[in-house]
Amino acid sequence: MKKIIFITSSGRSGSTALANTLNTIKGVKAFQSPFGQENYSCSIYLKDIKKVNKDRDELIKSVHNDGYHYIESSVCIRHHIKSVVNNYPKCLIIHLVRDGRDFVRSGFNRTWFKKSKKRFIRICKHWSDAQCQIIESMKELPTENKGGIVRLEDLSKNDINWFLNNIGLDSEDRIKMIKTNVTKTQFKLPIWKDWNSQLMNDVKKYMGKELEYFKYK
Repeated sequence: MKKIIFITSSGRSGSTALANTLNTIKGVKAFQSPFGQENYSCSIYLKDIKKVNKDRDELIKSVHNDGYHYIESSVCIRHHIKSVVNNYPKCLIIHLVRDGRDFVRSGFNRTWFKKSKKRFIRICKHWSDAQCQIIESMKELPTENKGGIVRLEDLSKNDINWFLNNIGLDSEDRIKMIKTNVTKTQFKLPIWKDWNSQLMNDVKKYMGKELEYFKYK
C-alpha cells in the first residue's frame, strides 16, 4: 500500500533539503510547502484550506496511481495536524526540528520582527511556540499516526537510511541529505557558542525547556 507522510516543522529547519533528498529515492514523490511552492504563505494556506485539501486529494491520487509514495514537507501542516489526520487516517506525521539557537540565527538573516526592539526574544518565542504547538498536537494523535521526532542535526550526519527505515521507506542505496538554502550573505549573529551572557540568558528563559525536551545541550 502506498504511503502518505507529512513532515512539519517551525520552518528554517531543513524541510526543503529533506524533501529534495527524499525525492532521490525510488518510489517516492516529495513536495514542499505545499506542492513545491517554497514561499507559500501559511496565512493564505489556512484561509483557503478547502481548496488546499481538494488540490492535495487530487495530487495524492495522481501520485499513488503512478505507483509512488506521497510525502509533503510543510511548515503549514503544524497549524492543523488533527484535521490532516482526520482526512488521511492512515497517514504518518513527523516532527522535524532544528536547534532553536541556529533557528534564531537564521531568522536574524530574514526580515522577521525587524522593527521590534525585542527581536531576538520574539524569534526565540516563535521557535518555542511552534515546537509546543506540534508537540501538543502530536500527543493527541492515534499511535499509528505518530511518526516521531527527527532532528535536522541527526539527519545531517552520515546517511539517513536509519530514518527511512523508521518510517517504512527502505532504500538499497545509501542516502545523504542534500544541502539547500545555504545563506550566501554574512550572518548578522555569530554562531551561538559565541553569544554573550544576555543572549544566552534569553535563550534559557524563552526556549530552554524546549531545547532540553529535544535533548539539545
